[in-house]
Amino acid sequence: MNLRDFPHIQAALSDVYPILPSLTRALDEGATQARTTLDSLHALYEAPAASSGRRNAYDPWYLSHTVRYVARLHLMHRGYDTELELDDVANSGLRVRYKSRAIYVRKATADGGVPIVNNSEIWRGIMQLILSEEFACTSPKLMFLYHVTPFAFFEGLSVVFGVPSKRHQMGRVLGCLRLPNLVESDALEGLWQREESNWAVEALSDLPIDPLTAEEDSELGQRDDSGLA
Repeated sequence: MNLRDFPHIQAALSDVYPILPSLTRALDEGATQARTTLDSLHALYEAPAASSGRRNAYDPWYLSHTVRYVARLHLMHRGYDTELELDDVANSGLRVRYKSRAIYVRKATADGGVPIVNNSEIWRGIMQLILSEEFACTSPKLMFLYHVTPFAFFEGLSVVFGVPSKRHQMGRVLGCLRLPNLVESDALEGLWQREESNWAVEALSDLPIDPLTAEEDSELGQRDDSGLA
């Protein structure tokens, strides 16, 4: 599979490309600020500096929350409608409103995958929506993962969406496409339609997303602050 097999994702990426440089810069700035702060704290308390050994990596929760907080300030300063996601979502991220779209941004797991939180009905609802066939053609929502090393270096974005699968009971699994780490908007224009943009779409492993109960599903649809209505 490659990006050309998913014209709706090409269209969606073309629609949001003007904000992607700002989003990239915001997350990169967040990682830089987190690294600077943590280095200062380590120096102040004479703690061992972060090294290539994972045991000496930075606290991942402090890191991810600092990245998203700084990124939100950066985006708000530039006039984008940006909210911190709800507290019951692990690997909490951002929700950015752009044009008619809601852009969800989450920190990728250590292996570059999608964070799964089965005890959060909101998160399960978002994931089920992304996996659904209807999402492919009608949803104004997009989901991105940001990649950051355990030592607070930003490594770019991936876009996540549902792709067909004969192996999965729903007939779809999550696909993940790593985007080029570009910061200039003119370099992004038309990128998704170019001949050389024949990027491979990686099908992620089947994800253990428990179905919502009828009561949860009904309640979720009524929430104005959930980002799904």
